[in-house]
Amino acid sequence: MIRRLHSLPGLLDRLTGAPRKELITAEGGTSRGDPCGAVAYHGFNGIEGEVVVKITKWIGTTRR
Repeated sequence: MIRRLHSLPGLLDRLTGAPRKELITAEGGTSRGDPCGAVAYHGFNGIEGEVVVKITKWIGTTRR
């Protein structure tokens, strides 16, 4: 997997219209076939549960 995390802080700074932004990372899983497909890293193959928990917690902390 190609790691480009070094460019993410700059990307977050450019999201000026977003009321809330945070970098959430996950590692692991397995990759098969098309890199952007459901059974590859972009599909969170093998770590779906961990990713769902992280996203759910992040959504749950949204201030209204």
